[in-house]
Amino acid sequence: MDKNNNPRMYSISQAADLAGISVHTVRLYERTYLIRPLKKKNRNRLYSQNDINRINWIRNAIKVKKYTIPSLNVIFSLIPCWHVTNCDLEVRNECPAYHNTERPCWSYKNICIECENDCRTCKVYNEYIEAEKIKSIIRENLK
Repeated sequence: MDKNNNPRMYSISQAADLAGISVHTVRLYERTYLIRPLKKKNRNRLYSQNDINRINWIRNAIKVKKYTIPSLNVIFSLIPCWHVTNCDLEVRNECPAYHNTERPCWSYKNICIECENDCRTCKVYNEYIEAEKIKSIIRENLK
């Protein structure tokens, strides 16, 4: 937290250093929808501790578990965001994230009125980082 009690934000080079990866890799993760940094008006990106945690999990999944970026996108696309955000069936039926499995919901333009306007404050993006948590929400949705 900074002196105004706001969460600490990091530049791309700081985020890369904290995660132990290159700036190029951070940009790759953004381009492939795995992370969503805060975009400032001057086009600079800022990364939260949550983003760095996500990067660390992604890095481990790729290096240790041998997941690919497309497979991670499929995993993230399976998060039942409509359940987390309580979208009704009519809204869900119009939502590309509900129908597709190539990309996570935060990669689409927010057309759902139930969704947060800013994915960076959305529970789906912030809380469902690890596979275990994703699996638990899928199990819960199946009940």
